[in-house]
Amino acid sequence: MSLWRREPCSPRMRRAHRLHIHIYASFLLILVLSVGAALFAARALREEHNDVPRHITRVLQWIVAESPSTEALVARGDELGLHLAVFDSTGRTLRATSTDITAPGADANTGWTRTSLGWGLVLRTPDGGAIVSVPRHDPFDGRLRRYGIALLVMLLVVGIGSYKLARRITRRLDGLTETLDRFGEGDLTARASVTGRYDEVRLVAERFNAAADRVQALVAAERRMTANASHELRSPLARIRLALELAREAPSRELIDGAVADIAELDRLVEDLLVDARLAARGAERSAVPVDLSALVAELVGPVSAPPEDGASAQSDAVRLAVDERAVRRAIRNLLDNAVEHAGGVTRVRVLAIEGGAAVEVEDEGSLAAQDVPALFEPFARRQGSRGAGLGLSLARDVAEAHGGTLVWRARQPKGSIFRLELR
Repeated sequence: MSLWRREPCSPRMRRAHRLHIHIYASFLLILVLSVGAALFAARALREEHNDVPRHITRVLQWIVAESPSTEALVARGDELGLHLAVFDSTGRTLRATSTDITAPGADANTGWTRTSLGWGLVLRTPDGGAIVSVPRHDPFDGRLRRYGIALLVMLLVVGIGSYKLARRITRRLDGLTETLDRFGEGDLTARASVTGRYDEVRLVAERFNAAADRVQALVAAERRMTANASHELRSPLARIRLALELAREAPSRELIDGAVADIAELDRLVEDLLVDARLAARGAERSAVPVDLSALVAELVGPVSAPPEDGASAQSDAVRLAVDERAVRRAIRNLLDNAVEHAGGVTRVRVLAIEGGAAVEVEDEGSLAAQDVPALFEPFARRQGSRGAGLGLSLARDVAEAHGGTLVWRARQPKGSIFRLELR
């Protein structure tokens, strides 16, 4: 029996599978914000990079046009916050506001270059010389600091938002894990909290709760079956012991026949328990060669004692089906025994070919009220006037379900019952 019952995918369930989309969208948003911030910073720096050359170009053009003295050069540099230097084609310093400025290399063209005082702008003169302008304060430093702070704030906001998202997901998973631990430790009443939006985590919690309900029901049924089996085994054993003790003092045919009947009852009960345990553990073990169900039913109907005035009859279609022969034999035998012991005997047995399988119908003389039928399929259900109880119809139903079929009851007119065992 499968504990995880796969339900049809309803529109609500299809809409529920949104957690991965939520996570994907969050990471995509983080990526877009990061790339956007990087592009914005790059554009701003490029604009700043372009503004500085235009600002300094006028100074350089002034130097080329007027060839100012060192004093004028220092005064203009102090006014604009620039270090200025003029070099001839050999790299010799002609005029400079600071002796720390060195001549650019011969391969340095007009544009930005790294100097001993920081980034500076080089302007090549027609005679092969060079004019170097170095801002006394890094023009990029303030802007970089502002952009760095803005980026840090953005990353902080994204980080906090991502943590809240991850914590919201893991908090629900932590609760589910705690519930699973309790359930695994034997607390079969443990159930997951079903809260939050209808996403995959909630769907897992609902599926777990449904499976836990079935496990709890199975364990409870198993405990009831164990208790009932223990009781049912003790009853015939006690009768056999009593019969043997009485026979030791005064042997009689009646005592021996009773003991034999009790042994047969024990044998049927043990066989039913073994078949039921095997079905629960491994399911139906279908034979490689199709079984002739008509011959099987004819073989089982032969020993059945029916009322003399009626007599049991078998009507069969030629049906062959790959089934678990041992289990099916036991199920049909239980149906026949039920009719003989509790319903006045078998009146007719039919084997029918149905779509995708076969059906075995057992008719008897017993009349049942519809409201009493469900209890008959419970393990160890006790019928009025019965010496004992067993798996009986419950096992027959389990065999049918293990073969993809059903066991159903319907009333027979004008009197009697029909039990229909369907196998697929």
